[in-house]
Amino acid sequence: MTHWIDASLPISKDSLVWPGDDPIDIAPTCQISKGEVCNESRIQIGSHNTTHIDAPYHFDEQGQRIDEMDVDVFVGPAWVLQVDAPDLIRLADVQRIPEGEFKRVLFKTRNTKRLGDKTFHTDYVGLEPDGAAYLVEKGCKLVGIDYYSICPYADLETTHRTLLCNAVAILESVVLSQVSAGPVKIIALPLKITGGDACPARVLISSRNRQDVAPDH
Repeated sequence: MTHWIDASLPISKDSLVWPGDDPIDIAPTCQISKGEVCNESRIQIGSHNTTHIDAPYHFDEQGQRIDEMDVDVFVGPAWVLQVDAPDLIRLADVQRIPEGEFKRVLFKTRNTKRLGDKTFHTDYVGLEPDGAAYLVEKGCKLVGIDYYSICPYADLETTHRTLLCNAVAILESVVLSQVSAGPVKIIALPLKITGGDACPARVLISSRNRQDVAPDH
């Protein structure tokens, strides 16, 4: 039996959001405790908060929206690359990924120990543009990282554009604390929001029985 790890941040009113974004709000609109027939609530959350997927439309006006993306991109074999660099994921790091493992790539860095903190750390580890260009060259369709942005904080545009303008989906704030480097399988499905530039996602990862996942063609 496949053992799945929940690699998603919780969504709550206490969740850390990107600096400047409105806080997450979850408010009841109907409560049994107040004599009403059922429990219901209203949820307000920015599309790029907690564990989420960026669609190409985020940086490409002509790019696919989240509801237009092929769901096969979000399900299947993936490769987790451990990067111990203190500042950036460089081209030389990305080149360590084995041939045949580029379709879905997850970067596990020192960010993992900070993800979920109540403090936003601007010195997180991000992916340099030349590493992103190499992923595009190798046919990557999904790239994930263990913090709130794939881009270094000093340049929040270039890596995003390199990936998204080449139809590579980005998974941000994926929780990899219980995930080992190497081959895994992943399910990372965003909600089907019409015209969406991004969307929170529930992400499941398993390093066992990866042969259960059909090989990509």
